[in-house]
Amino acid sequence: MTYTEQTLTCRDCGQPFAFTVGEQEFYASRGLTNTPGRCPECRAARKSGGGYGSGRGSSRGYDDRAPREMHEARCDSCGGVARVPQIEKLAEPIFGLPVSIGQTSSISGLKSALDQPEFATAIGLVRFGSFQAKKRAGRGGLSEGIKSRVSQILRAVKK
Repeated sequence: MTYTEQTLTCRDCGQPFAFTVGEQEFYASRGLTNTPGRCPECRAARKSGGGYGSGRGSSRGYDDRAPREMHEARCDSCGGVARVPQIEKLAEPIFGLPVSIGQTSSISGLKSALDQPEFATAIGLVRFGSFQAKKRAGRGGLSEGIKSRVSQILRAVKK
């Protein structure tokens, strides 16, 4: 295919720039079918952190984004730690249950120490146990159930 030099207009600065035969051959060798929309200077500025979306009327770049909430996930095998975003969304399909991040607001005293990720499982188990104990309290509790079973067995044996 034969290429000829083209003059294009930059979408950012509005200045004309040349789309040379060499650039056209390079684009074709990479399978690129669209012509460049920015001049080499604006492309370089955009690549070096001049901001994405600056030519479309938007001044919002990646730096303007709100920081993502990250949670630490610890490997039991090696002890390594990874910071994982939205860990509850990853855990729900694994456990098949709704998942929430444990908070220590209901435990007074060592709150700042207990906020560390290595205590999350223990805090979750304590809270779960507390919930189960409250739930059992309405049914007489485990000891009441054992006492009634033992007395039933003793009555059956005496007959």
